[in-house]
Amino acid sequence: MDKKERKEYVKELKERFEVFQVNLVTALWVDKETGIEYLRLGDGELRPLLNPEGKPNINKKFQDDVL
Repeated sequence: MDKKERKEYVKELKERFEVFQVNLVTALWVDKETGIEYLRLGDGELRPLLNPEGKPNINKKFQDDVL
């Protein structure tokens, strides 16, 4: 991936995800297309949050068409 392609890809990601910084090392990422919530700790990977049934958690604001 060259610099231009990378820049365009990063732009697409910024448009797709809403990021809520919880504290200095924790952030909640919400996919605006699916509503799935992800947790990011520090510089680590994104991990989907699961509901009690083990399925990806859908953000409440997404479900209510607020996000």
